[in-house]
Amino acid sequence: MGSVRGKGRFGAFLACVCVLALATAVAGFAADAPVCAEYKPKNQIHNLGQRPFALKVPVQDVAGLQALFVAQGDEIRGILEANGLGEIAGALAEAVAAGQVEERTLERGEALNWMVYRPNRRGPAKLITPACYAGKRAYPAFVVAVEVKEAPENPDAVCALEVTGDPEAKTVRASSAGSSAGATVTMKGPDGEQVVVPAGASEWQGPWVKRYCADYEFVVAAPAPRVERRVRRYDFVIPKACGNLAFAGESHRMETIEGNPCTATAQLARIEPPAPAIDVTVGPDYIRRGDTARYEAKGYWDREGECGIVDPLVVTAKGPKLDARFTEETGEVVMPRMGIYDFEGTAKNAVGAAATDSVQVRVHPLWTVRGFLSHWDPESDWHFAQQRRANGASEREHFRFENGWGLGLATEYHINELFGFEGAINWGKIDTGYRYGLDNQLASSDDTITALTLSVGPNFHFFRRDRLNLYFGPFLAWTTMDESEFTVPGSTPSRRPTDEFGLGAQLGLEIPFGVMHPWGFHAGLRYIHYEPDLLRTFEPIEVDPNPLLATFGLRYSF
Repeated sequence: MGSVRGKGRFGAFLACVCVLALATAVAGFAADAPVCAEYKPKNQIHNLGQRPFALKVPVQDVAGLQALFVAQGDEIRGILEANGLGEIAGALAEAVAAGQVEERTLERGEALNWMVYRPNRRGPAKLITPACYAGKRAYPAFVVAVEVKEAPENPDAVCALEVTGDPEAKTVRASSAGSSAGATVTMKGPDGEQVVVPAGASEWQGPWVKRYCADYEFVVAAPAPRVERRVRRYDFVIPKACGNLAFAGESHRMETIEGNPCTATAQLARIEPPAPAIDVTVGPDYIRRGDTARYEAKGYWDREGECGIVDPLVVTAKGPKLDARFTEETGEVVMPRMGIYDFEGTAKNAVGAAATDSVQVRVHPLWTVRGFLSHWDPESDWHFAQQRRANGASEREHFRFENGWGLGLATEYHINELFGFEGAINWGKIDTGYRYGLDNQLASSDDTITALTLSVGPNFHFFRRDRLNLYFGPFLAWTTMDESEFTVPGSTPSRRPTDEFGLGAQLGLEIPFGVMHPWGFHAGLRYIHYEPDLLRTFEPIEVDPNPLLATFGLRYSF
């Protein structure tokens, strides 16, 4: 079966060792069926000779093959790099080290891309390429396959996401146009998460709720695409007998794999709500005790309640006998007493920022009662009457009114801030004087009488009543006075003024004890036009006391 080289003690071993023959076939081979006929003689391997990696024994198992690759690793790498296979040198060594080795038979007529051989034991290894095994028998061999998986084109899914919000329209738009097939968009917000763009769709528009409360996150997710990639396979054959490394060839196949899924995120930040604002008004302009006041709040506050703000609008009304709270824009409240009331409104926007506004309301009295001490000052001129008796004597009378003191009570009903209607009663004690003359004789006497005046009329107020009240009022008065009784020598004459209606006028000043205080000081002047007849035993005398009253006292408004 060819020549066997080596020392005599290795004859039995070398009989099965490969011998490399590059010469032409000997005549004895002609009787066998021809193989590798299409190859040139220099590319035909008839006998397997020396081992290229200086093995002392054949490679019998995987452990031996692993030891071979460890011992001759650098040389094997150099061979692969020199033949354009440097990229898989490491993978080949790793496959052998991991035991990823199969076994088969190297058959006659098997074509190889190349096979390594060493012309002499210590010389460098060389290649026969291409090569065809044309020996007489088959040899067991190791087979190591190395696969190189090429990177597929466009293995990654595409995630495109665009999110826009329209604060005026209160809408959100999410678009996944341009994303890979099957992409979905999920919206995450304060109320949880939901899929807004399902697979097969590319756009969604919906309400932008709670746009002032929290940020929204939108996530587009596209599944892994199915892509194809090429797998290149490199097959190496190593006969056990000699350890020659042979490259059987390269093949490739296409395989379908899953690419890489993707996700992309877009944030829709909450928007800052408008600043809160409030303006509180209370009407009507003039409010009396017992009247209904109506408040109105205008401005901006969280009317939608999207962020859970409790009572975004609160209006309070506080004052004497009143502590009310309202949450509506408008409302009414009955003002229980005269005094100062504070209406305060608080408005909150969607994130709780607050603005306040307040207005002070003065509630005026419905009634005012005035009680006072009065000083009566009638005109004090003497009134004279004279007559002659039948006997020719001259009879004369003189009468006059003098000062006095009294009490008064007035009640005014306030129609509005400037106008009221008053009824009053004035009672007083005044002095009267009497002189009686007969010819050259003269006698005098005094008496104190009761005077009473009832009056009604309007009052006109000129200043704000919360600090100072100056008013003027004309009135119609009815005045009556008691009869005066005098004692003079020889008689006890009595004189009585007649009851009369007359006009009058008053000027009043009131100073409250505090702003809008119900109690206050009262002072005033009253003039009563009173010109009665003085009834007597003969002709009546027309008198004109026209009393002027100066009043001092207290007033109470309610």
